[in-house]
Amino acid sequence: MSSHSPPNISIRPVIEADLPTLYRIRTDPRVSVFQFRLQASDTLEEMKSRMLETQPKGDFTYRYTSLVANEEVVGYSTQMLYRGNGQLHCYSGWNVDPEHWGRGCAREGLRQVLDELFDVHKVQIFIADCFAGNARCLRLLQRLGFRRGSIPWLERLQTAWSFRCGHWIMRWYMTPDDWQRERNVKQLFG
Repeated sequence: MSSHSPPNISIRPVIEADLPTLYRIRTDPRVSVFQFRLQASDTLEEMKSRMLETQPKGDFTYRYTSLVANEEVVGYSTQMLYRGNGQLHCYSGWNVDPEHWGRGCAREGLRQVLDELFDVHKVQIFIADCFAGNARCLRLLQRLGFRRGSIPWLERLQTAWSFRCGHWIMRWYMTPDDWQRERNVKQLFG
């Protein structure tokens, strides 16, 4: 399958049957090099308890979405929803099985996630952080119309310390107006 003809992607809330595949993707060295370091507590059982829990945790609500291509789970997206300055924010990340890289799975799945978050949940700011060396993710964010943001130094240091992460992290964001412009362009030019 070429990168010009993406597979038929759908999204759904993570179900228990998805978890072994999602754990395999998360722990794949080709994927984990672009993620915060795995910790000893990152087990399949921990992933199961975290991803199947639907109750808010304090001021945060977590959502976990499977990306499905032709009935095969090929990746997932995590979304942390919270209120900041009176607006609903979503901080998100995603992983795709390396066997499906370059086929448009992340792009099509993320488009559906953005549609749902902006249209149904009324998110006002969508935030995605990306390691500076993750060229695939950077291209995806740019192609979808994300704008470059900044990370306050204290937050950058806390992230580096708490996730044992030595990578330079870049912040990207999108608003409902940004996303509507992207949808309009897609409708006009395909």
